[in-house]
Amino acid sequence: MTKDRRRAFRYSLYGIIGTTLFWGVMHVHAAPDTKQRTHRERGEQYLTAGKYPEAVIELRNAVQLNPKDAQAYYLLAMAYFKQEKPDLLQQAYYYLIKCVEIDPDVLDAQLLLGEMYLGAEQFDKALQHATQMLRTDPANVEAHILAGWIYAGKGFYGQAIEAI
Repeated sequence: MTKDRRRAFRYSLYGIIGTTLFWGVMHVHAAPDTKQRTHRERGEQYLTAGKYPEAVIELRNAVQLNPKDAQAYYLLAMAYFKQEKPDLLQQAYYYLIKCVEIDPDVLDAQLLLGEMYLGAEQFDKALQHATQMLRTDPANVEAHILAGWIYAGKGFYGQAIEAI
């Protein structure tokens, strides 16, 4: 083999190795996203089927793989909340807070937090969540009703009627 042919062969070999490494690295980086989506979808299926402990496991795996997935945090909160065990409500609350910290526009999480604060007679905190909902969706009926209940709880009946 001539010197030029060896050089061409070597560069071709480098190209093949480089391309293989590139695709290998891209595949490794894509895998966690796919795994995260799989855990989240499985968690949603378990949640829908009423298999809450199984949903918790899958959704915890999902948020571990993607700590910025607000919807996965919301679903995880619901998996705890739907078990209707007082000792798990703290977990549900924690994951709802995480959800709205990441994405304040998850209206279902805002509504549930607002209702929790309303039930605890923490009207100012409840109003923050209702207000955020109305910023995101001014026509949201549930947000208006929540705001009405909050104002009524504070004794502001005129504002309660106006909100509703």
